[in-house]
Amino acid sequence: MSATPNRQTPSWRQLLFGLLAVGCLVATGLALVRGGSPVRLLVVVSLTGYALVTLAYSFVGRGVYASRVLAVPLGVVGVVALLLGAPTDLPVVLVLVGVGSLVDLLWDPTGVLADAG
Repeated sequence: MSATPNRQTPSWRQLLFGLLAVGCLVATGLALVRGGSPVRLLVVVSLTGYALVTLAYSFVGRGVYASRVLAVPLGVVGVVALLLGAPTDLPVVLVLVGVGSLVDLLWDPTGVLADAG
């Protein structure tokens, strides 16, 4: 028997998503330092929060279901950013992701099909 604890090795998806989460953190830092518009800052901060929470849930084992649930408020942030006059097209992507996630949750609310794949 080995005295070392059994650690889960991160999958390539977790490593890639972790790298993207770090990229979101960098983008958030740049938006804060450069003093961008509040709408742009709202969008970048919401994406960073989504990426970090989804990454944390992926290590727990419920990453797919958590990302679907957390994408719905991301779509709401996209709608708010569009109404406030966002200087980028990123809120449109957030709205599409939020609507797609909502439809996916309504299609399979338990997450059984999503976690099986």
